[in-house]
Amino acid sequence: EELVAGMGGDYTANEINAIFAMGDADQDGKISFLEFAKIMVPHTNEALSKFWKCFNDVSSVRQAFQKLDVDKDGQISKQEIMQGMSSAGLKLSSTEIETLFILGDRDSNGQIDFSEFAQIMIPSASERIAKLKKCFRNRSEIEAAFHKFDANKDGAISLNELRAGLSSSGIHFNDQEVETVFALADRDCDGEVSMSEFVNLLSNSS
Repeated sequence: EELVAGMGGDYTANEINAIFAMGDADQDGKISFLEFAKIMVPHTNEALSKFWKCFNDVSSVRQAFQKLDVDKDGQISKQEIMQGMSSAGLKLSSTEIETLFILGDRDSNGQIDFSEFAQIMIPSASERIAKLKKCFRNRSEIEAAFHKFDANKDGAISLNELRAGLSSSGIHFNDQEVETVFALADRDCDGEVSMSEFVNLLSNSS
């Protein structure tokens, strides 16, 4: 219905259904921002495929981010990406860089933080977060899960605590999925997830 309203009356029902089917790659009945961009921005798939060939796990994505973040401010700019990719021998056009920022800069502040970067570079990341969000109905349940997962009660969740907490809650993620969720949550890259980071990751507004 939202797609119909947004596209106006210039398309037939069959055309809109075809566009929706093409966009809904994971067939969850919704079109995510990344799926929408792949329809609307012609260079998206070409640009992403170049990156996806370079990264196969969370640690390689984190290492790449740290290398690109030349000024170590926890965010990467267009200039840093252009310089970093060039020095790594990966040639990107200005259009592909723009595409990357359209996809990555979710809060439109002109920079891409690690969480935004990981969601582009790890194709399954958004799907994993969506899957986890469905386990919690509101902020109270998210906070209760945090306290449950924080086994040593130090006010933060480690990777091992997240892994154990998900398992004990009957949420079955493999090791790479747990690492992906942890990496996306740990926005300040300090090796643990705070309450605010956990809530920000799993609340519907994130």
